[in-house]
Amino acid sequence: MPDTDLDFLRSLDPTLHDEPPAPGSARYEAIRPRPSASPAPWRPVDSGPWEPARRPALLRRQRFRSGGSRRWMTWAAAGTGVAASVVATMVVLGGNTTSASAAVLTAADKTETVVTLRGTTQDDVKTGGSTHSTIEASGPDMKIITQDDIGTITTTIVGNIGYESNSDGDKSKQEMQPEERLAPFADSAADVVRAALNDADVKDKGTDEVRGAEATHYHVQLTAKSRAALAALPPVETAWFEVEHAEDILSLDVWTSGNLIRRIAVDQTDRRTLTEFYDFGQPITITAPTGF
Repeated sequence: MPDTDLDFLRSLDPTLHDEPPAPGSARYEAIRPRPSASPAPWRPVDSGPWEPARRPALLRRQRFRSGGSRRWMTWAAAGTGVAASVVATMVVLGGNTTSASAAVLTAADKTETVVTLRGTTQDDVKTGGSTHSTIEASGPDMKIITQDDIGTITTTIVGNIGYESNSDGDKSKQEMQPEERLAPFADSAADVVRAALNDADVKDKGTDEVRGAEATHYHVQLTAKSRAALAALPPVETAWFEVEHAEDILSLDVWTSGNLIRRIAVDQTDRRTLTEFYDFGQPITITAPTGF
């Protein structure tokens, strides 16, 4: 039986009597859905199931207030493991710098086998603003303390639970799926370096001291192939080193010592990021913080 209560609305339904607007027409553009100018706000895990559009606050790195915030975050991406493994096993050394490239590749391969280590990252934006982080990693578990001009954030990940507290006294706790969390620190460093080596021109620049150890400095001049390899890496790895946008990278430098990666410097159009690695293989245990 027809719904007579709604009959008076049928004349207003354009789908019953109008042709759809032609693509590119003024009407088409007026009604075409567009993405929101800003990301959907994140809500804590107990407010409902996790959705990819949400940004887990506990996986963030605040860079600086003036330039916006940078989150220790990941994006669920299909084929994450495949992308990383392809780059890790298909490195084509380029140019006449095979010995330098091979030395860096050896360090990347050995670094990937490290289970425990510590590190620091310094992210300086060329127009002003910086963030400093210290990292402790034991396999997939990690503790990150980040400082910027608005305070300190401590992020701890143990198993599938992440904890975040900041200097304002705010705390949050969240259960995460594997695709929501950062990849292990050492694995990520190895895969980023291997990707950068694809068809790259690598030059030995001599030695420098890195945290008291003599390290060989290699300058990696990226090519289209190496940029493509970096772009193919999952964000769960590239987020550590600010290389999510390979097209913005001007240069990449790697320091090695004892066949291990000791430092990675990335120079981009808008920022420079310096990451150092130390305490390889030292006893490190990441425990869940209390009070959550």
